Amino acid sequence: MKKAAVAVITAAVLLCLVGCGGGSGGAKGEAAPMMMEAGQAMAGVTSYRMSGTMVMEAADINQTGAAIPMQMNIEAEMEMSDGELRQHMATTMNGFAIETYVIGEDVYAHYPTQGWIKMDIAMYKTQDLSTGLLGPDNIELMAEMAIEAEVVEETEDRIGLAFHLDEEYLKVGLEMSQEYLEGAKDTMPDDWMKQAMESIAGFEADFVIWLWKDNNLLDSMEGEYYMKGTEATGEIMGTMQFEVYDYNADIQIELPPAAEGAVEITP
Repeated sequence: MKKAAVAVITAAVLLCLVGCGGGSGGAKGEAAPMMMEAGQAMAGVTSYRMSGTMVMEAADINQTGAAIPMQMNIEAEMEMSDGELRQHMATTMNGFAIETYVIGEDVYAHYPTQGWIKMDIAMYKTQDLSTGLLGPDNIELMAEMAIEAEVVEETEDRIGLAFHLDEEYLKVGLEMSQEYLEGAKDTMPDDWMKQAMESIAGFEADFVIWLWKDNNLLDSMEGEYYMKGTEATGEIMGTMQFEVYDYNADIQIELPPAAEGAVEITP
């Protein structure tokens, strides 16, 4: 399997599932308004932590024909400090560890083989496969673009909402992500968007979102998805699971001293 193809697909999926915004669509019923309220509630928090796992399998049709898994484990925290976004994320992908800090419009990333590098946020959201955090725009987009949406379970404290999405959801997400792609156009392959659009053909996803009843904030998200993939990868199947917690906690994110000497990467 070509690593570049896998990177393109991973970036496209992650950028849209947990990091893009905007759009309009046709989710009906009680679940969609609840999800919209959750997006508004998330917009009002000042900090939170998130942990989760994403597993993807792609058929390596150019080589062995066997499905090759890719697992990404994520631990992250976010705070708004005087209107400035600060984010710290530790990501492990198939044993390869990456640490990133977002400080406003600047991103610092540490790779075991490269040390610390610095880039602007546009490059980070595309080239470096940022998962971002679960922002209100994406929550509202999921509610708006869902083909089906319903309440599936309710407990004393939480309520579970199920959403079925198709490829129109990712198409809108990619279109709304143009500002990031344009900002990083000199660092991305010329055919990045073409490959991304090709890979999401046939996209189908089912997610269950759990909300806390007392404040409409997200507790957890889990689901699975399928897409056609590219000629180099074949069909793509994946699952993802995230938990969000420590809302409005006293989280203070500071750039480590070692990152201050980061090598700056520019378009």
